[in-house]
Order: sequence, then C-alpha cells, then structure tokens
Amino acid sequence: MTLEDDLRDALHGHAERIEPAADGLERIEARLEPKQTARPGLGPRILVAAALLLVVGVVGASVLRDRTDGEIAALPSSTVDRSPAPIEDELPPVDDAAEDSSDASASSTVTDATPSSADLPPAPEGILGPRAATAREAVDRFMELIQRDGEEIIVTYEGSLARVARTMENGDLGEVTALELGSVELDDGSLGAVVTQALSPRIVIESPDPLTTSSGSDVAIVGQGEGFEGTVNAQIYSSNDGVWLARGFAQAGNFGVVAPFSMNLAVSGPGPAWLVVQSAGGTDTRLDPFSAVPVVIDAPLSGADHIVTSIAPDDPDGGLVVRSLPGADGDELGVLPPGQSGIRRRSTLSAFVGDGEPRYGETASVGVGVGEEWWNVWLPQPLGNGRQWGWVNSRFLGVVGEVAEGDLLSIGDGFVAGLRGDDGAFAALPWSRRGIAVGLTSDVRRSTAGQLADGAFWASADTWVLPEDLGGTTEGTGREVFSPTQSVLGPETAVGVSPGTDPTAASPFGSDQALFATQFAGASFAQIIDPTNDGSSWVTINIFVMQGAAGPEIVGVVATPWVP
Repeated sequence: MTLEDDLRDALHGHAERIEPAADGLERIEARLEPKQTARPGLGPRILVAAALLLVVGVVGASVLRDRTDGEIAALPSSTVDRSPAPIEDELPPVDDAAEDSSDASASSTVTDATPSSADLPPAPEGILGPRAATAREAVDRFMELIQRDGEEIIVTYEGSLARVARTMENGDLGEVTALELGSVELDDGSLGAVVTQALSPRIVIESPDPLTTSSGSDVAIVGQGEGFEGTVNAQIYSSNDGVWLARGFAQAGNFGVVAPFSMNLAVSGPGPAWLVVQSAGGTDTRLDPFSAVPVVIDAPLSGADHIVTSIAPDDPDGGLVVRSLPGADGDELGVLPPGQSGIRRRSTLSAFVGDGEPRYGETASVGVGVGEEWWNVWLPQPLGNGRQWGWVNSRFLGVVGEVAEGDLLSIGDGFVAGLRGDDGAFAALPWSRRGIAVGLTSDVRRSTAGQLADGAFWASADTWVLPEDLGGTTEGTGREVFSPTQSVLGPETAVGVSPGTDPTAASPFGSDQALFATQFAGASFAQIIDPTNDGSSWVTINIFVMQGAAGPEIVGVVATPWVP
C-alpha cells in the first residue's frame, strides 16, 4: 500500500466520526497534495529532559511534511481517551523491527536519528531564536522558551520535523505538535539549528503569518481549532528571553470539531515573539496540542508610567535592583535610583516569588500568602548589556501622578475620624496592599493593609524610638502616637488637614526630607496638625498617598515630633 493510500484511508476513517467545520473540505483539499516520496521511517523515539514545571493540556495530532513542496498534511493522532469525541489511531502500525532494535520507551534516550544542522533547510530570514548547536538542543530550548517543557515528552525526528508526543493515560503515545527545524548561522559562524514554527492539525493559526510584523497595541489572531468546552488558549512569549507577554482565550470547536476562533491580545513595546495557540484540555497537568508561529511586534509602550519609591535612605543597594529573573536569585543587571520614572510594564502578567519556584503568568493582586510580586518592565534607558527590560520587585514602584486635592482631604478627614475612635473609619481608608511605612521619622516600620484597617492596631500600646536630637523613646497607643495632640482626639478637638504634592515639603528638617524623598518619592500627602499648638512642642502627622490601580492608596503614615 502506498503513502497516498494510507493517507486517504486515515482521513476518511477520521472524517466519519468528526463533524467538519463549515470550510473544512476546502481547507483539507488545499492542504493535501499527492506525495511523491515514500513515507519516511519514524526513527527511534527521543526522550527530552524537562526543566520547569509549567504544563497544560491533553494530546496533539501527527503532522507529516511533504519534502517536495513544503505543504503540511494533517494525519489523525494516536488513541485519545477523552469525551465527548474520542479519536482513534488511523495510522498504519510502525514496523519497529525495521528501525532501531532498542527499547524506545518514554524513559529511553536515543540520539542517532537526530538530524545534523547541515541536513536541515535554511531557516527563513528573521527567525531570532532560540538558536542552538544541534537540532535536539534547539527543540529543548524552544520548549523551554514557550514554557512547554514541564512534562516528559517523546521527540521523533523525521527529516526537518521534530514530532513531539506524550504518554497518555492509557499508555499510548499522543502527538502534541510537529516542530519544523531549519539551519541557521550561530554567533561564532558555525551552522546551528532553530525551530521555525510548530504545527498541529487541531490548532491552525491562519493569521498572523509567520514573521508578520504586528503594528499597534493588539495582536489580532485568527484560526481554527478545538478544545475542552470549545476553548483554545493563546500566549505570546518574547523570543529574546521567554517572558510571557500576553495571554487570552477564545471559543472554537469542541473536541473532535475544528471550528473558527479569533481574539486580540494587548501588547506593549516592540520585539520578536512567539505566538502559541493550544487546545484547552480542561486540566493543568498535561501537555495540549499546540501550534506556534514567530511574529514581530511593533507596539508602542502602553500602560501607566511608574516611579521608583519606598526606598530607605540607607538602602544598601541605593535603589531598585533590576534582575535577569524574578526574585533575589536573578543576576543583577542594574539599579534604578529613587525617584526614577519612565518605567512601564512590559507584560501585565506577574511572577510571584515565595516558597518554591516562581509562579509565572499570574494576574491576581498581591495578597496574604502569595509572595512578592515581580514585574517585567521596560526601562527608561538601556542597561549595560544593551537590553532595555528586566525584572523588578513591584513593591518599590508607584504610579506617576499627583493625587487630587479632594482625595487627599477626604483621606485626611477619614484618618481624623479614626483617631477620634471610629474603627470603621480606619477600615474604610484605602490602605495600599503592597505595604505601608508607619512610624516616627526616626523609627519607620513596615505594616500591612490588614493590620492598619484593624482597630486593634490603633488601640494597642507600643514603644517608638524618638529622633536622635530628642533622645529616648515614646510609648502609647496608635491613636496617641499618631495624633497631632499626642493624645486621643476628643469629638470636638480642633485639627487642621492640608494637602501637599511634594513629599519633601512635609517637614522643615533635612533628615526628614531625606527620608521622604526616597521612601515616598512621587507621593502626595495629607498633613494633620493641631492648630491650637502654642509652639512649645508639636507633632505633624503626614499621610503619604500615591495613585494605585483602583485609585489613590495610602503608602505611609509618619509622625514628626519637634521640641524647641
């Protein structure tokens, strides 16, 4: 039986159980042409070691490349044990005796079938990576770049194709995608390999075409696919460093029914990237079928402008450290000084760093137990290595922009109501969920929104260190220490509330100004005073406020005592 007969029988058997999309016949006829070469052997199966644990999905379908004209012909996959439309293997059985006699199980590693870079066709101009010395390494690095390397996979090489499969629940191999490989010149002048695209008949990316330049703030994605509950997912990863730039989902066909999908993904800033669209498998523990194409993003920088803030005057780093990876273990690339603005998010997807490995692609707001939230950002100028992006701890960034006078006065009045004994007023204040600096100018401590919204904090006594020129300590409840009268405010006690936009203007003392300039860079403030003070001694209470994602938020409450 010829390859044409095998292919025709497989497609007819598969089509009898699947409801076709509206244009399915036209698409199949356009993609299938008579083959002039014999079917190549599948070769030994190669086990590729995984590095990061970030996996999704179910199974893919086989793709056979016609070496005559480069067209891609879709073949049904191995047995898939899933509802509602199971698809059984329609391919003729592989004659293992005709291939390597070694055991090609999921735990074996066979390398002699890996093509050399010289045997690969030249990669299209513009493919930027990840490049590697060998085809096998190029596959490994590509799967790692697009965060698909967490599950044990089997890679079978057929000419310039690397067919990626995984072991399914019933023990069979299910093909996930087919990676097209090309040869490319490496930095040292030698010939290497690179993945040029990934293809699965269950996910067809019709637009954008490979290496298309996408202008504007959105990447428009059109194609056909299938997935759990009719859903497909899309992600965009930077080709430079694999940062997850955007993600989304769209309705397509349910399992067994390939149907059209379309979506737009918002992006910020230029650069080469990989667009990955995958079948949603209804689980986060398996690898799904996916297709991927390289694209070039030409988008303007978008989103809020941020400023470096919350830096102590004696900070050992002298500012906000930019790192190669999220977390303190990443290599230091540079330092942004307090007050540096012009910083914008490169991706709206964060990485949370706590116990264990960072969790990438999260969008939830920072809360108790999620760890530190790190952002990948565009920088105002390139670093020493030429890159203009890196990872930073978002706790040290604030949104640039003055807070409206009315908002400052409202926050000040609410704080005064809390000092007068209204716990509900403290609970209603917009405390920053990224943490609040609280204390005297000589003794600033970090607190949380939950602590300061609780009346118990303001009713509890504590000891605070006074400025050096005053010496000693002061003790009292929160309502006493942070009161302009240094005592609990009575219902009729007079207070004054005034707004300000320059944090260094919140105190006449140089040491205080140095603190406010770095700790509260970019903040506005509401100042609370005792208007009846005779000048013998006084305390000003400064409530520092910055713009946040949901509006103004309190980032600091600092009392400045003074005795002549």
